[in-house]
Amino acid sequence: TNRPPWTTDRLNVANRALLFNATNPSNYVMVTDPGSSDLDLTTSGTVMAWIRPAAIPNQARQSIVHKGSTTVASDAYSLLLFRQSANQGRVRFWIYNAAGTQYVVSGNTNMGLNTWYHIAGVWDSTGLRVYRNGAPDGTLVSANRVARTNNNSLYIGTSGTLTTATEFSGKIDEIYIYGCRKTDAEIKAYYNSTCAGSGATPCPQP
Repeated sequence: TNRPPWTTDRLNVANRALLFNATNPSNYVMVTDPGSSDLDLTTSGTVMAWIRPAAIPNQARQSIVHKGSTTVASDAYSLLLFRQSANQGRVRFWIYNAAGTQYVVSGNTNMGLNTWYHIAGVWDSTGLRVYRNGAPDGTLVSANRVARTNNNSLYIGTSGTLTTATEFSGKIDEIYIYGCRKTDAEIKAYYNSTCAGSGATPCPQP
């Protein structure tokens, strides 16, 4: 496969982020799940990353982090960039439960091209929430949401379909996956501790 090359990160340090190309369906990172792994998040979880979109093609979504396979019947959770226009997208996050029901939350604020953003998606028994640059950007209030477990791989820069329709274009840096829901204060604190020099605004988040 044509693995994504190392590139400069949000602080312009060489070989600290990965560069993804949406026109190449083999340009992704795959982390295999041997079963009963720490990647199987159920009653709560957090997925977050720094991203710098370079293009937003005509597909509806670009996967940043995806746990699943070739069909939604195998999806567990996914953090995405959802297309709004040729130059703008919004953060979106979803989980699927064991019955195959999808729960999805979308951000309310556009993100442009060639700019660093910190995005996150969380869930627990109260519902789902997404964040943009350390601040809540969208909430789905829905009780007792539990993501399904499976042995499918975790993908970075694409979904399990491995097609250009879900490929991300741009840079991805510092992905974190937690088996708990990080609070608003924790995500804000992480953003404020890492945003200096990235060009992301506001920095710090008040």
